[in-house]
Amino acid sequence: MNKKIKTLIFLSTAFALVVTLNDVVTSWAPPTSSAPAGDTVPPINEGSTAQRKLGNLGVGGLASFGGATFTGKVQIKNGTEGEGRILVTDGVGNTRWVTPPVYNPNGACPDGTVKRSDGQCGYAYTLTSSGYFYCSPGDDRTSWYDSGQGRNHTAGPLEPNGCYAFEGRHNNGGPGCTMTCIGAVKMCMKIVNGDAEWYLSGPDKVCNQ
Repeated sequence: MNKKIKTLIFLSTAFALVVTLNDVVTSWAPPTSSAPAGDTVPPINEGSTAQRKLGNLGVGGLASFGGATFTGKVQIKNGTEGEGRILVTDGVGNTRWVTPPVYNPNGACPDGTVKRSDGQCGYAYTLTSSGYFYCSPGDDRTSWYDSGQGRNHTAGPLEPNGCYAFEGRHNNGGPGCTMTCIGAVKMCMKIVNGDAEWYLSGPDKVCNQ
């Protein structure tokens, strides 16, 4: 190879090396604090240390095997969302948006229930006893009567939803008061063919559908 060409290649290589080293030296900056302060935040990983991301995070799929905390606005979109719709779930946790049913407290009560004083529907039951006794807390007393036997006893209503019955002197029967109560039930919701419907719980006030 021509000596002049060799010399030209050597000088070009040396010049490029000097420029590269100069860039490295001039771009380096000393740390602003002692380690570990100022360290680069580690990427999101599967470790047990809590991590925070300030910006949005987009993932193809997300599973939580422990707890999850959301602060701020949360959007759940699957194509069924819409104004006024509510989020429901099936027995295995799959969710979807449905239109809530309209509940009319002034409408007719379902079969087997009666109207309460507050306009709600409930289940009627009868209590007979003596002494002081009441319907269950929150239940209505719709009627009462003296159901004692014989003479010389007394019975009457107790507010807000009770009754009393006592034996008098020389009573030859037994005291008693019978009253009808209407239980306060719970409005429950069930999903039928993808739509939400209201139904009344049983007297135990437990939604079981």
